[in-house]
Amino acid sequence: MDPALALATPLAAAGANVVSQTLAHRFHRSFGLMRSIMFGFGLGLFVVLILHYVNYSLYGGGPGDVLGLLVGNLLIYGCLGYLFFQFVNVGEASIRVRILRELAAVPGGMTLRELEACYNDELILETRLGRLLNNRQIIQHGDRFLVHSPVLRLLSGVMQTMKSLLLRRASEFE
Repeated sequence: MDPALALATPLAAAGANVVSQTLAHRFHRSFGLMRSIMFGFGLGLFVVLILHYVNYSLYGGGPGDVLGLLVGNLLIYGCLGYLFFQFVNVGEASIRVRILRELAAVPGGMTLRELEACYNDELILETRLGRLLNNRQIIQHGDRFLVHSPVLRLLSGVMQTMKSLLLRRASEFE
């Protein structure tokens, strides 16, 4: 197997992820942000598999080399995809980033009262719950909210596991 192509594989896949996610989100608004991110990540996975197959077809290799390289490329691509997801997520979900954008957009800045009007706890919770309900990611039964999306349930579990492994506690607030 060609080492240069092996090294280029996860990088090319990450590039395909970024470009396809951006184009899907900009030109196909019905995708929504999460779907465009999943679409881009899936396309990147496909690129990893195709380039890995091309590398094997052109240069051959033993079964251990082929499998080891595939696992390595998938891990590297997964990490790059996760970094891109976090980059997009910070700009979309971070209240600090949103406050900075609003302050930059208003000539002369904003007063504390103006900021409090935009960012009180109740309004933030209502906005986030409304978005989750509208996207059918959660459902409401009486006074209870439940996760409806199996994908988000899985992602939530993955994120909780990663936090436990990295922070050695269930939450960064403990």
